[in-house]
Amino acid sequence: MKPGKRDGSRTRGKVQQAIASAIRSEERCLKQRVSRWRRFTKMEEKIAGSEKEAAELRVLELLGLDRKRLDASRRARARVMSDELRKRLREHLSPRRIPLPAWINVVPPPLSDEPLKFPVCLFPAQGCTPSGGTSCDAAHATLRLSSTSSGLGGNLGLFAVASMPPVSGSLWYGFMSPVSGVLSVTAHLVLSGFMAIYTSTGGSWILNALSTVEASAELVMRISVHQTGNTQQTERVISLRGHGDVIDYVRFDRERWTMTLNADVGPAEPVVIRVRAELYAFGRSDYASSLLLFNGSVHGGISVPALCLSFVPHFIL
Repeated sequence: MKPGKRDGSRTRGKVQQAIASAIRSEERCLKQRVSRWRRFTKMEEKIAGSEKEAAELRVLELLGLDRKRLDASRRARARVMSDELRKRLREHLSPRRIPLPAWINVVPPPLSDEPLKFPVCLFPAQGCTPSGGTSCDAAHATLRLSSTSSGLGGNLGLFAVASMPPVSGSLWYGFMSPVSGVLSVTAHLVLSGFMAIYTSTGGSWILNALSTVEASAELVMRISVHQTGNTQQTERVISLRGHGDVIDYVRFDRERWTMTLNADVGPAEPVVIRVRAELYAFGRSDYASSLLLFNGSVHGGISVPALCLSFVPHFIL
């Protein structure tokens, strides 16, 4: 075998190996977070046991609140919110293609470790997590995620609650850096979905004053560049928070986002790029609910129709 060919076969696949390693690391971290959360939840349930409901009933009695009336108000508010969500989601799931700007021409990601010719825009993604399900689709560079939460901390939210891990998904890209320089990553995103919070206290000024009857919903979009153990990242956050008698929501109707990250990279080592979405839903007490829906069957979801890269080498004078 010729020496040149042997060298090429030895280095080919470094990018794919780096992407696979990053995916394994993320999935391992997620499993650890979920495992810790489950252990804490089981411990809290064991400590509280059957005394939790009795304690809540005593608090309601001391506050002079009618639990049946509160539950009826909560169910009525939940039906109204559910009907409103269905209506809004039907409106924004009508089929319609989202064209890219005319100046963007996408090409498939490189299959080998050959250097890219910059500037370049990539589509689809080279990998996605969580793998093996319907929540991520690398071939269409789309994440379909949802998260809901209610009833944390018991009926009135008075008990300890473990910090819940987010529902998350990532799209992965990679290439071999030819020389050291500044990499500019621009992700063109299209978001279709819904995030909402609602709390129902039945107009009770006492429950309105309780900070434990609360809900929050948060969407975090993050771009990160990874190389040889170094990570550089940027993020954008949309959040809703409220307590008392509140309904609030944000609708994303094929909304375009552009996120840019400039990162220093070194030579001759794989560069891995991750576009990640995290959904945080937190509904504390039985009278608070939170939901984030980015998993519609037609155009619902978070997609990356183009990941554009440019590169400026470092010059040594």
